[in-house]
This record gives sequence, C-alpha cells and structure tokens, in this order.
Amino acid sequence: MLRSEHIPFNLMIPFNLNDESREYCAKVFNQFLNGVIKSINRIEIEYAPSKNERYLKDKTSFDAYVEYSHIDGSTGILGIEVKYTEQGYKLKSGSSEAKGLLNGTSKYFPINTKCNLYHAESELNLIKDEFRQIWRNHLLGEYMLHVDSEKYKHFTSITLFPEGNTHFKHYSKE
Repeated sequence: MLRSEHIPFNLMIPFNLNDESREYCAKVFNQFLNGVIKSINRIEIEYAPSKNERYLKDKTSFDAYVEYSHIDGSTGILGIEVKYTEQGYKLKSGSSEAKGLLNGTSKYFPINTKCNLYHAESELNLIKDEFRQIWRNHLLGEYMLHVDSEKYKHFTSITLFPEGNTHFKHYSKE
C-alpha cells in the first residue's frame, strides 16, 4: 500500500531550491494563512528539534517543517504532517509513551493545558489511536513556542491528506 513518506519531499523540496522558489512557497501558504508570511527562511523534511528532551522527549517529528518571517517581524513555524493512506497508530503496550499517557505523567499533558486549545476533558479522546499522532505533532509545535519563546512567536499545525483518506477526513473534523 502507498504511504506518505515521499510526499513531503516531493512537495517541499521544489519550494526550497532558491530565493524565487521560497517566495512562491510563501505565496502558496499565504493563501491559507491570511498573508502573514513575509518570507520563508528554512524548510526541513522529517524534522525534530535536536534537543528533544527540552520538548516532548520522544520521537515526534514534522514530515515537513517551515520556518518563516512573520509580517510582524517575528519568526513562525509551520509543522506539516502528511497522511496518504495511513490510519490511526496503535499505542505499543508497555512502551514509555503508553505508561505516561495512561498514568497522566506524559509531557503531553502540561503543554496541552498551557496552550489552552483543547478542552481539559478531551485528553481522554486525544490519547486514542485515532487522534494521538495529530495531537503530538501539534503539541511539539506548542512546546517549541513555549520553550523557545524568544525565537518563535507563531505556530500552525497542518495535516495534509487526500479526500479519499476517509479516516483523516473524519478525525480531522472531530
């Protein structure tokens, strides 16, 4: 079955060839972000911050990472996750992730509360297989805003999937 690993590379690398292609990238994303991107500074594929112990302490990464200059003069981040045919991901029983999620000690919970984007009672749903990876990607960006607040002021989490991926079509609305 097809998977999405090659899509971020094929989508984003042409945007990173030169200044002109990065300008075009800014124009494309500005169509969705109300014109807030002044310029694209950096594009990475399969990006996770190098010192992950400062963030989620796991292997959460963005399929594509875009760092940009915001029109207000600050720096922003786009964290992009691509889902082609993938569904939810099973939690590995006995893993450190499972233990932290099930006993409430995971680093996900404090930043989830701090970013104030989800209802407190929603955490029981967000840890489920259907939502967890999208939630983790979003929390990584929120941690980057929190830990590196002197550097980053804006974060947008984007999940791309084809219309035929009914799983993500349904759970993205949820």
